[in-house]
Amino acid sequence: MLFCDFDDRQAITSQHLFKVTTSVALDPCPATFQTIAARATIGSESCVVVVIYRPGSVDVPQMFFDDLSDLFDRVATTNDALFIVSYLNIHLERPDDVHAQRLRDLFGCYDLVVCNSEPTHDLGGSLTSLCLDATNPVLW
Repeated sequence: MLFCDFDDRQAITSQHLFKVTTSVALDPCPATFQTIAARATIGSESCVVVVIYRPGSVDVPQMFFDDLSDLFDRVATTNDALFIVSYLNIHLERPDDVHAQRLRDLFGCYDLVVCNSEPTHDLGGSLTSLCLDATNPVLW
């Protein structure tokens, strides 16, 4: 399954604060990670939420960055605020890690700001991230 199809259903929250209004098609399926996306509306504001998972049991191939760039190309074209929640199994806190640097560079190319700075793994390190586009009103 590449997208959420929650058309016209209320999200289950204590106050029904938001409604998932449309699915976001992510065809073709990325070969190097799993992902799901949906557009949510809160009042008159909308956002696209993308969740990405890359298993840590496999090496990080070049194709991963190509697939991720392709995904960002597709979701960055919306006029909605963008939230990317990812568990990529890449240690973003390591300044000398070539994969971490490529990932930070890729985030920068799409004006994505990593919001978490604390360790996200119980053994330390940052394997997950919450990214928002730099124009996202949540940041300001």
